Amino acid sequence: MSPLQSASSSIAPSLAYRALDVSTGSRQRTPLRFLRRLAAHPRMTVGATIIIVVSALALFAPWIVERPPDIQNVTYRLAPPSSEYWLGGDSYGRDIFSRLLYAGRVSLSVGLLSMILTVVIGVLVGALAGYYGGWIDRILMRLTEIVLVIPTFFLLILTVATFGRSIPLLILIIGVTSWPINARVVRGEIMRLRKYDFVVASRVVGGKDSWIVVRHLLPHLIPIVIASATIRVANNILIESGLSFLGLGVQPPTPTWGNMIAEGTSLMRQAWWLVGIPGATIFVVVLAFNLFGEGLRDFLDPRTRGRTR
Repeated sequence: MSPLQSASSSIAPSLAYRALDVSTGSRQRTPLRFLRRLAAHPRMTVGATIIIVVSALALFAPWIVERPPDIQNVTYRLAPPSSEYWLGGDSYGRDIFSRLLYAGRVSLSVGLLSMILTVVIGVLVGALAGYYGGWIDRILMRLTEIVLVIPTFFLLILTVATFGRSIPLLILIIGVTSWPINARVVRGEIMRLRKYDFVVASRVVGGKDSWIVVRHLLPHLIPIVIASATIRVANNILIESGLSFLGLGVQPPTPTWGNMIAEGTSLMRQAWWLVGIPGATIFVVVLAFNLFGEGLRDFLDPRTRGRTR
């Protein structure tokens, strides 16, 4: 064996081990890099933490609280927060903590389900209008403008007055009247992306329109759609709370954060917790969804990833 061959044979294993160490180190650094990216977006972390805690409390309410939300006990009528009733009692002696958790089930369900309906309709309309353009775009955009000028709140009031109070109906109305903004955003992004080379190349090789939209265009919209969806949940919770406060939302005795505030308004000077606790809950949850949406948008944006490595 020549000296050059001997040197090569001794260097090759060391290079191989070094490459293995580098690859192993990169795998080990991946969780650290992810944690650093999370630390660089505190709004998303704080918002997600609050949402997870509130959702878990609402989901596991039957196992967390001892008293159902409709059990009355005159002994604890307008009772202040104590070790027995953690958040006090309402005007009927019902446990406010129990009602708050069960109300979260209704308010969060309305916000999330109506958001899903909003996103599905908005993405579908925006993708069709932005990709095909022409007369399809004109028709869908005129439809979007018509829905956009309809006042959602007053339409909900009219619907409830006509067909009665119903949670599924409330979800449906909020969902089908809140999609125009999503549709406009998706349309604008699709119109921008459809001129890129990868879309043109996919058309040249015979790709179907549905495949191009789903495989090549919609993945680029995920950060925008997710961010707007989380913020939409906050708006939907506010709409539901406002309707319930006016007595046009969920039918009592089913608790929601809005009708809890309405029930305690007349007694606010005697028992501030009747209004203050559900009002603070709405404020914190809405703020959490907004923080999470804005932080998640930055977290998923590829342009910000290089700053946190």
